[in-house]
Amino acid sequence: MKSFQKLLIITAIVLINSASLHAQAEQGVLPPANAKFETFTEWKKVTVTFDGGGEASYDYRIALTKRNALACSYELQVKNTSTTKLQFIVNTHYYDRLVKSNFGDKYDEKIKPEATTSFMILTQGCKQDKDKKDQEDYERCMSCGLSYEIKVLKD
Repeated sequence: MKSFQKLLIITAIVLINSASLHAQAEQGVLPPANAKFETFTEWKKVTVTFDGGGEASYDYRIALTKRNALACSYELQVKNTSTTKLQFIVNTHYYDRLVKSNFGDKYDEKIKPEATTSFMILTQGCKQDKDKKDQEDYERCMSCGLSYEIKVLKD
């Protein structure tokens, strides 16, 4: 299992490094472990500089929105604060505790200047810890270890 996780990390690093020269990736922040459902993080401001010249900026925030059985939903909001249309690629990763394996998804969206788009992220297999019989739903969702990165491309 650990060798699979190492392979996943190495693959992610290679993919990030081999991405388009005009792309920059941002490792996303997560909701705090002690927050409540539907509570967004503060907006995080990001400025990217492209290799070919030029800059772009965007803001983003995330909230854990709900739990359904063993699945948890997150909403990631991305606001293009640049003056040009940008392409946003969001790669997600999480650990499914039922099947004991890593999974992830890729979302791709073009966003116009000053527009905001929501990415609905789903994690599965978020089951209760064996040693925590009274674990709250929010804590169960956080146990899936969601991580994500936001990659920006010039459109």
